[in-house]
Amino acid sequence: MSYSLEELEICFSQPSIKQSFDELYQCLGFITAVASSPDEIKPSEWMEQLVITESKRPQFDSESQVKTLSSNFTAWWNHCDAVFDHATQLELPEKIGLTASGKPNKSLVEFSSGYLKGYNWLSKTWQTLLPRGNEEAARSLTVLNAILARFVNESELAQANPKLLAQLPDLKGCFKTLPNLLSAVGMLGKDIASQRAAKQKEPQENLPFNNIYRNIGRNDSCPCGSGKKFKRCCLH
Repeated sequence: MSYSLEELEICFSQPSIKQSFDELYQCLGFITAVASSPDEIKPSEWMEQLVITESKRPQFDSESQVKTLSSNFTAWWNHCDAVFDHATQLELPEKIGLTASGKPNKSLVEFSSGYLKGYNWLSKTWQTLLPRGNEEAARSLTVLNAILARFVNESELAQANPKLLAQLPDLKGCFKTLPNLLSAVGMLGKDIASQRAAKQKEPQENLPFNNIYRNIGRNDSCPCGSGKKFKRCCLH
C-alpha cells in the first residue's frame, strides 16, 4: 500500500488528531529516522512516540480515522524502508522545501525536528551498533544531524557548534544535499542490520571440552559430597 499525503493532511486538519499527535511533517520525519535504524523497530513500538497526550492514548473520532492514520504512517515507514533497502534515493514530499527568501519552510522545519527526535530516541542503538573506526559513517550522521538542526534553529547550532556550522554549505546547498544524506544514513542502517543478521547465522565455534573430573580416581570419594566412591556415583 502506498501512502497518501492528501489523506494524512485531511486527517491532521481534525481537532482530535491535532490534540493527540505531533505535527504531520514532524511525524513523517520521526518515522524516516526510525526506518533508518540499524535495528528494526516495529510500528507498535514507534507509533506511540508520535502521541503527545500525557496518557499516550490518542483521541480518535472514528475507526475510519484510526485506519487512515495508522495505515498511511505504516505505508510511509515501509516506503522509506524499501528505499533504503534497495539503495535508492529518498524523495521528500513536495511541500518540504525553502521559502522564496531561501529560509526553511514550516514543513521542512517540522520534518527536521521530527527526524532529530527519532534519532535521539534511537541514539543508544546507533552508538551501540555503529562499527568502531568507521569515520565516514560517523561523519555522515554528524553532518545530517547538523543540517537538520540548522533548519530547526540555526542560532542554536551556531552557539553549540560554530566550527561545524562553518563547514556546512549555505541553506540552499544544505537542502540540496538533504535527500542524499537521508538516503546514505538509511542505507548505512540497513547495511549494519544485514551484517548483524549474517553474523548471527554463522555456526558457533566448538569450544574445547573441559573435563572437571580428570584428576579424580575411580575409587576416590565423589566430589559431589554424597560419600560414595566416584565410580559408583558421578562417574556414570
